[in-house]
Amino acid sequence: MARIRTIKPEFFTSEDIVSLSPLARLLYIGLWCEADREGRLAWNPRTLKRRYLPADDCDIDALARELLASGLVKVYGPRVEYACIPSFTNHQVINNRESKSLLPEPTEKELETAPNVDPWPTRESGVFHAPKGKEGRKEGTKKEPPTEDAFASSDPETPTGDPDRDWLWRDGTKLLAQRGLPDRKVRSCIGGWLKKSTAHQVREAVVSADRAQTGDPVPYITRILNRETRVIDAMMVGLE
Repeated sequence: MARIRTIKPEFFTSEDIVSLSPLARLLYIGLWCEADREGRLAWNPRTLKRRYLPADDCDIDALARELLASGLVKVYGPRVEYACIPSFTNHQVINNRESKSLLPEPTEKELETAPNVDPWPTRESGVFHAPKGKEGRKEGTKKEPPTEDAFASSDPETPTGDPDRDWLWRDGTKLLAQRGLPDRKVRSCIGGWLKKSTAHQVREAVVSADRAQTGDPVPYITRILNRETRVIDAMMVGLE
């Protein structure tokens, strides 16, 4: 059941929030409405997509992973069926008439390890997997975003932690290859676009080109990205 929640003005300039993609921010706000008075909710990304992003053509798995990686949301439970928002009670004024939470409280151990849990079952098996890597970050530890140099020197096939960039090298290359472009050209174009635009902008342009079904998608995508760059440059000049 969705609930009425409040947004403070400083939300829009919070460092943790501005580091998220726009739709991840919107989904995060939706989770506030979904959460009970203790900041707990049932964790079912497909259901959350239908409720809070019903008209958006987006990868809900990528958005949810983005929130988990930020530490703003943590998942727990034997089958990762619950989630909680650690800072929820710090920012929400709860109506005393709101019902008590019916969901279990996460243990301290679950909160510490939750960021490293991959809550997504595979389409084939439905089995949940935990990704390889370091121990989960403790509450309050800030995760530094990867630098552009790190992306440039890394293997494009290796997950970077940036959902948009990973999508481009995994799914974006396939979309462009389906349009008849050689694999080498596809990868060269994506690499070039990423030097001038954000991964999110490039992803949106690739998706737009796929929907438009243009002949050669490269000029179409390049025009979109160049137009966005000019708009941003004009805005920056206006602020000087």
